[in-house]
This record gives sequence, structure tokens and C-alpha cells, in this order.
Amino acid sequence: MRSPRSVAVFLALLFLPQAYALTRQFRLGFRPFGPAPVRVALSWDMFATNIQRCRLAWYPPVPAPGGTLAGLADLTPTLEWDVVSDSVEGYESLARWGCGYALRPTRVGLRCFTTAGREEDHVFDCR
Repeated sequence: MRSPRSVAVFLALLFLPQAYALTRQFRLGFRPFGPAPVRVALSWDMFATNIQRCRLAWYPPVPAPGGTLAGLADLTPTLEWDVVSDSVEGYESLARWGCGYALRPTRVGLRCFTTAGREEDHVFDCR
């Protein structure tokens, strides 16, 4: 069984860097529900990346090596998460790559949720 001292040391190792980072953010002007804080080392958001989520679909599905491409999920093995990009252009690039396998006229549909909270539709034809 673990001693109370080793548990306290472990918790301190988890807590102290976060407390230090939060203190620095308050000193740099962070206030809850105010403007975004200045990023400092060891803070939770130092690895945060703005991403845009898009649903990608080919109409009709595109034949490709190993199967068909009907949507973005067909590009990767089934996992607990989907492929994401930090911009709509990244999804468009994947869509154009899939268009390279199109044997007949194919339409690409992207429904994207931006970092600003808007929903946008992008539709184009494979060439």
C-alpha cells in the first residue's frame, strides 16, 4: 500500500506546475470570462490547436485501391476518432486526392463547422 507521503508528493508534482502556470496567467492579465489569456509554458492550452471539423463525402462513391471512398471515414481504419484538419483547405486537399480515383463525374460535398461556430457548405465537382 502506498504511504500518504508518496501520494502527497505525487499530487504535488501534478498540481504545482499547473498552479504556477495559472498564477503567471493572472499576472499577465487573465481574468475569467474576459479576453483570452496569454499562453505560457505548462498551461493547459499550450498545445491547443484550432481545428475545423468537416464531413467529407463523394457522390457517387469513388472506387479506390482496397475499397470505395464514400466519406472521410473510409480513408483510415476504424478508430475512436476521425481524421481532422486545421483548415477547410486540408479537407479540400483530401477530397481532390480522392477525385483522382473517380472514373465518372463525381461531386464532393463538405459540411464544415468553423472555429467561430458557423456551419459552412462547400460543394465542387471532381475534374
